[in-house]
Amino acid sequence: VVLWILGMGLAGMSEDAYKMSQTWLALSIVNWAILMAVSWFLIRPAITDDRQPAIARLAAGTGLTHIGLVIGLVLMIWKPGL
Repeated sequence: VVLWILGMGLAGMSEDAYKMSQTWLALSIVNWAILMAVSWFLIRPAITDDRQPAIARLAAGTGLTHIGLVIGLVLMIWKPGL
């Protein structure tokens, strides 16, 4: 959620310096949507389940979320395609 707020806040307050059609901003939105899907479908159901497959899904979802956050930070800091 913080990634979404900071990214959209940057684009919205930039006074036309950043446009939604820029590559880095479009990739950031796709990255955010993927992170939300991973959180909703992998992490959330596995939180209350203590069986081994659920624990594996929780670990995989957490790892994917960490990778996605690093990707989001790279996109927000270096703005590739700008």
